[in-house]
Amino acid sequence: MKCEEIRVDTIDALSGALRGLADPANSAVCRGQALASWRLQPSIDRGVPPGTADAKRFDEERCLIEQFCRRVKNLLGVQETHFIESRQPSDIILPLTVMQHYGAPTRMLDWTDSPFAAAFFAVIDSLDKDGAVWWFRTKPFEDAAGEQWNRFKMRSQSGDHVDYNKFAFSEVSPPFIGTTYLRLPFPRLEAQQGLFTCAGRLGLLHDDLLCGLMHGKDFGKIVIPSPLKRDALQMLKTMNVTAKSLEHVGADRLGLRMSWDRTHGPVACRASSAPAGAGP
Repeated sequence: MKCEEIRVDTIDALSGALRGLADPANSAVCRGQALASWRLQPSIDRGVPPGTADAKRFDEERCLIEQFCRRVKNLLGVQETHFIESRQPSDIILPLTVMQHYGAPTRMLDWTDSPFAAAFFAVIDSLDKDGAVWWFRTKPFEDAAGEQWNRFKMRSQSGDHVDYNKFAFSEVSPPFIGTTYLRLPFPRLEAQQGLFTCAGRLGLLHDDLLCGLMHGKDFGKIVIPSPLKRDALQMLKTMNVTAKSLEHVGADRLGLRMSWDRTHGPVACRASSAPAGAGP
């Protein structure tokens, strides 16, 4: 099954498509990507050598989590540090949400309730390339996800809870996709109205998972041609959708450094020579 794909050729058409996604009666979550050719691939899956064993990939993921939690403590406020330190050892999803927020390599992808915020990220970079706003409708997703939890027998005994930690970190994890939130009031997260998708296994493209889960009319992307990008930025500016309003400023030094380091190959799980909480 293919997702719904449209290409807008005018600013009015782009504005209309985005407003259609913002309809409260049929709301959607959206993700902007600077290149329309990019798939929905999490950062931890990029640049992985073909044939890398699943066990090695899980070891790398856990190593990244351990490194981040150890080194980020002195870079966060009191509330955020307590959030990290008070987690249960079995809770892997919680630190992944913080890591994703700060740009570190994870299995998660960022989405926003605002199609206009997503459009900003689709047009702010690579002005000579087509960008895209990916989207999926929330109510149909929730319905399909409910059927997915039943199919994979992932619900708690009470039937009202699904714990990703029990199903997402082994070589036999089911190929599910779900949503999760970062339960901290970060200003940037509030500005961008964000949530994350999380896959049950490493190496899975989220567009493939969404296509398999949902009807084509409930999941798709809007392609924004490169000649429209500058005009789109001006349109968004009139709506106060800017780098400043979205808290898209500064450098997330640790997360970005970890992503940079990882471009040279998977992370080896070794003790850091830097003291706990030291910067990269």
